[in-house]
Amino acid sequence: RMAAGIADVDAPALIPGRRLTADLLRLAATPEGVEIAGPARVDGVPVSGSFRRAFAEGAPSEVEAEVEISASMLDTFGIALPEGVVTGAGPGRLRLTLPPGRAPEFSLISTLEGLRLSLPWIGWEKPADAAGAFEVAGQLGADPRVDRLTLSAGGLDARGRIDLGPGGSFEAARFDRLGVGNWLDAAVVLRSRGAGRPVAVDVSGGRLDLRRATFGAGGG
Repeated sequence: RMAAGIADVDAPALIPGRRLTADLLRLAATPEGVEIAGPARVDGVPVSGSFRRAFAEGAPSEVEAEVEISASMLDTFGIALPEGVVTGAGPGRLRLTLPPGRAPEFSLISTLEGLRLSLPWIGWEKPADAAGAFEVAGQLGADPRVDRLTLSAGGLDARGRIDLGPGGSFEAARFDRLGVGNWLDAAVVLRSRGAGRPVAVDVSGGRLDLRRATFGAGGG
């Protein structure tokens, strides 16, 4: 068994496609594997957690970290959302699985406290001081994917995925179910129409009560 401290860390290959830097990390090694832990930065995003790698052949490496979620953090990790949807900053727990020879897989969960979320196309907003539940999961790397997106907060319940284009650019958010207050319960797609243009909203089926609707109340 071995324990050590690693100072002035600059590791461009530890997480494929990402650069990890840190002032000081703790290393612990056993015959089964190695763990590196402590506060660090991944492509400039502050994280605090651990990297574990088992020595067994074919075993994936894993990263678990506490992170600060913000619009810039999501952009850095290729989780593209329309501009203005996320403002402020809040806590999150990030988990990365690094299979040998394959792109990293990720999941991110948060209580959303400290984050202001806004979908002006359906007149919905979550204040920064309100809590909720958020989870996003997919793949990082050269061809990022967002396979699962769930959000529950402030009378909104959403389940779906995000389609990304070249370089991880936002193309569409596809919700198998989007429930808002007592007026909307439907399958909805928020589709990009290009930079600087309002997002298009497609409602393909479900229940819409126009008597109570705040649809489009956010302007634009």
